[in-house]
Amino acid sequence: MNECMPIVGRRMLCAVTVLFLFGTQAAAVKPKKKKAHSGPVFGTPEPIPGALRGTIYRLTTGSSHLPDFSRLRPSGVVYTTALDYILQPCDDEWFGIEYEGTFYVTKPGDYRFQLTADDGAQLFIDGKRMIDKDGVHAAEAGEEIVHLEAGGHKLRVPYFQGPRPYVALVLEVKPPGGKMRTFNTDDFQAPHGALGSDAPESRPTIRHK
Repeated sequence: MNECMPIVGRRMLCAVTVLFLFGTQAAAVKPKKKKAHSGPVFGTPEPIPGALRGTIYRLTTGSSHLPDFSRLRPSGVVYTTALDYILQPCDDEWFGIEYEGTFYVTKPGDYRFQLTADDGAQLFIDGKRMIDKDGVHAAEAGEEIVHLEAGGHKLRVPYFQGPRPYVALVLEVKPPGGKMRTFNTDDFQAPHGALGSDAPESRPTIRHK
């Protein structure tokens, strides 16, 4: 498989596949420039402690909705701490990635999540679908306020890319009393000792005031 490689200054062009690269706006979002990344965009094949795990699938040409990934054979795995792939050109098409992971909140309250995707994507928290932007469409954003208790929570984001020429996948969050920003698992790690003495040491959690 070819890789999606950064080209020409601040623009990124996805070549022919997404095995090694992958990482808000309303409908009809226009492509915009972005600073070049120092590393992979859609993820890295190297495991990252506490990160989201993305399983990659090849889809049937003409797919118009998210498939049942459990019925498909994976073609690769990537890891990423954030889904921050803003709308940009991509030559690849007909693939899917299912991101899964666990995040930890230290402050209970209402968290506003926003998911932007081109094409289809959904957000599940603790097994419940919170945002549904499925289907083939230009970049569209959906949002939902989710009440979270302190502790660990499961997160899943299935995503698929249909026809060319653009791709986008951005997940953002606004914690209680905070500002909207890119959701990053580094900000939602369990505090030391919170998972028990037998659990491996994790990175410190940013406590949202």
